[in-house]
Amino acid sequence: MQAGFDIGSTLIKVVWQEDGQWQFDSTAHQPLDILLRNLQRKQVSRLHITGIGLNHVPLIKGFELRKRKGDAIMAELLNQVAGVNYLLAQQNKSHVQDYLLVSIGTGTSYTRVRGASVRKFPLGNALAGGFLYGMSKFMGYANYNDFLNIAKEGKLENVELLLKDKIAETALKPEGNLLVAHLAKAQTDTPKSDVQIGFLNMIAIGVVRDILLIDLIPEFSGIKQIVCIGSNTESDSPLRTLLMQYKDFMQKELVFIQHGAYANALGAYHLDWNSMEKIN
Repeated sequence: MQAGFDIGSTLIKVVWQEDGQWQFDSTAHQPLDILLRNLQRKQVSRLHITGIGLNHVPLIKGFELRKRKGDAIMAELLNQVAGVNYLLAQQNKSHVQDYLLVSIGTGTSYTRVRGASVRKFPLGNALAGGFLYGMSKFMGYANYNDFLNIAKEGKLENVELLLKDKIAETALKPEGNLLVAHLAKAQTDTPKSDVQIGFLNMIAIGVVRDILLIDLIPEFSGIKQIVCIGSNTESDSPLRTLLMQYKDFMQKELVFIQHGAYANALGAYHLDWNSMEKIN
């Protein structure tokens, strides 16, 4: 049996099939050594490796390892796009053909996918999941999910400085909700939940701004569909909720796919074993 094995900057994600059903797991749920033992118990012997954290490879014992040939960054991108396209087809979203892939992982990357054409935007955004994870530790959370659950209770109006806070006559106008400064209204006694939803809003606003700026560049203009993937955009994530609130402002269709965070591993899974390069 084989598995797609995505070694990311923060998490390792793995996908495999069992009795015809897809299985998904990651180091968000248990340490790497336990994850590997579970795979061995499932009779997985071949790992299709992808991702940039190849420093973890020496820790992987008892498996045959191979990866896509070519440049490591481009290989990861092609695997990711292949996985996204597979998930779009499986989840009845095949109408999404010309889209901007927004991958919100440790950092955020942007890629235009138009049929077989894959064009990566040269600049990403470092204010993403890695920032949130680091802030969760700084604020004393042992479990990142606890950080997210508390953030859901927060109120942005308690921390974010809006135009209507400074110019009262804009209160009933759309521009009144324009952001002047992140967390500018926070005080020493501001609840953690309000500050944490402010952190998440920083990520959401950054993504929205990037999308609008990218749309001004000829090679990336005219895209109407945005496919967002990453652990922080799954199911009831507060970041996903915030992004949906800005959908009308962007005037684009936001598309979320189940298990999108595993797209890279899924794309690697589907590679032909004999076409890949052996990892020593």
